[in-house]
Amino acid sequence: MRRFSLLLGLLAWALCCALAPVAEAAQEPLLTLLYTANSEGNYRPCAVCGAQAQGGLARRSTVFDQARSQAGGRTLAIAGGYEFVPFRQPPAAKDVASGLVKAYSSLHYDLGLLTQKEGDWLRDGVGGLGAAWVQAGEEPQQRVLTVGGLKVGVVVFPASPTPYEVPSDALIEAVVASSALMRAQCDLVVGLGAWGRKGEEKLLSVQELDMDVLLGSGPGIGAGARMVREGRSLLLRSEFQGRSVLRLDIFELPIGNTEQRWSKGVNYLEEIIVLDPNVSSDPRITDILAWI
Repeated sequence: MRRFSLLLGLLAWALCCALAPVAEAAQEPLLTLLYTANSEGNYRPCAVCGAQAQGGLARRSTVFDQARSQAGGRTLAIAGGYEFVPFRQPPAAKDVASGLVKAYSSLHYDLGLLTQKEGDWLRDGVGGLGAAWVQAGEEPQQRVLTVGGLKVGVVVFPASPTPYEVPSDALIEAVVASSALMRAQCDLVVGLGAWGRKGEEKLLSVQELDMDVLLGSGPGIGAGARMVREGRSLLLRSEFQGRSVLRLDIFELPIGNTEQRWSKGVNYLEEIIVLDPNVSSDPRITDILAWI
């Protein structure tokens, strides 16, 4: 009898071990968000960084394709501001613009933000990017993206006078009001802006703000995703010069109340995917960039 009980125990233990990896693997994200911003026109790996140079749109394309093949129709690729031009120095020569438009359109972003400076530089080429790209205007703009059965409401921030100037109270109030409208009709509310770190901090200090994720860009240090407002929001910021892709996997929708909504490892995970030489280059993008 004792041997029989021991045998049953061993069988039960073996069964648990066999099932545990299956249960873990079965937890697929509801949504995978790929975010880039502040590339500042760097479309190739760093030119002075040697064999371990990071970055490049051709490597970024490979990461996008891999994520989309893994997550199927549950992936969103969003670009923040200053993908095309620096916010400190003047833009590159005009002949670069057409090549970048073609390369970025081949990346198939679901939504992209253009600052006024970028729109002026790209000028006639903006149309080649497609309807997914929105230029910041005087008022907030709203986009509803349906992915994996979820409605993601994105508030595109209005333009701030300069990337170093803190937005006015009127602009802050307009974004707060627009976020409330998105909350009423969407499962997830996302803010997309190029106000820089100081502008983001001013917005996040507003108690009435109802925004799950803020995709920031413009001046300001910090990369990755971090909880802000006592866990009620996530702030995402990309590395400069296009060195990586920020991936956010959402496993459960945050609870829409004033208590903590986000908990890392529980309802979300983040990953900074470094675009180093271990990431292969998409030959389609390489061919496009070879003409620049």
